[in-house]
Amino acid sequence: MNMAEPRVIVNREFKLGENPLWDDRRKLLFWTDIDAGELWKYDPNTQKAERFYEGPKVGGFTLEEDGKLALFRVEDIVLIDPDNPEKVEHLTYFREENAARFNDVMALPDGSVYAGTIAAKSGSGGLYHVDLDLSIREFFLGTDVSNGMALPDEHSLIWTCSTSRRIVRFSKDQKTHAVSQTANLYTSPEEEGTPDGLCLDAEGHIWSARWDGSAVIVHAPDGSPIRTVHVPTTKVTSVCFGGDSLTELFITTSQGPVYALDSGTQGLVENRSRLGLSRQPDHP
Repeated sequence: MNMAEPRVIVNREFKLGENPLWDDRRKLLFWTDIDAGELWKYDPNTQKAERFYEGPKVGGFTLEEDGKLALFRVEDIVLIDPDNPEKVEHLTYFREENAARFNDVMALPDGSVYAGTIAAKSGSGGLYHVDLDLSIREFFLGTDVSNGMALPDEHSLIWTCSTSRRIVRFSKDQKTHAVSQTANLYTSPEEEGTPDGLCLDAEGHIWSARWDGSAVIVHAPDGSPIRTVHVPTTKVTSVCFGGDSLTELFITTSQGPVYALDSGTQGLVENRSRLGLSRQPDHP
């Protein structure tokens, strides 16, 4: 696995850059600056970055099948069109006393979404499922920070508990998406930094960002660390694959820029959500 060193592609100090997501149709990178209440996009062809949303904090977002973005904000889920972002379409409210806000979300193959949360009080964060009818189910609580997720196969979920510094694998029910039977894949030592966002490559390797670790750690499918990518910013928050051949690794940070590197491997196309199908027509 040969790769270049990370290079800065957006030279700006983001407050809390997170949730990088490659749009394989528009050929653009999207990400959120959570604490600034902003969404950004970057075009590798023009090498230009642009802020296209300012508003309530977006803890995570998904690409919708029709090209819109589903934004998981502090207390609601809304749609925007990144090509015409002035109009915000409300989907549903999310007002849980246990949750301070959403954090790290992921679309599933059927168009529904897993959504993690930041705890409103100690241990009250967890994982929720947003179905196509916009019903929201709590699957479990017990973390302060629910973080990066990925689907290695149709029966498993990889999930990050930043509070306990663990990357775990759940058994996943294919129909209901409920999770059970936790297996610990990796616990990060303190000196390595805290596991944050993650993604998978086509070979099943786990690419995990390290908050306070100045690194992205590459893990084998069984969780064993096999490589360290050093990043010249301390708080590395998340990663995704993109570019024309899905070999470019994009890296977001807190209090730092956005990076990219040639990963030496190939990523996967992200699933798209279909939450907008359930939206009722707006009334005049």
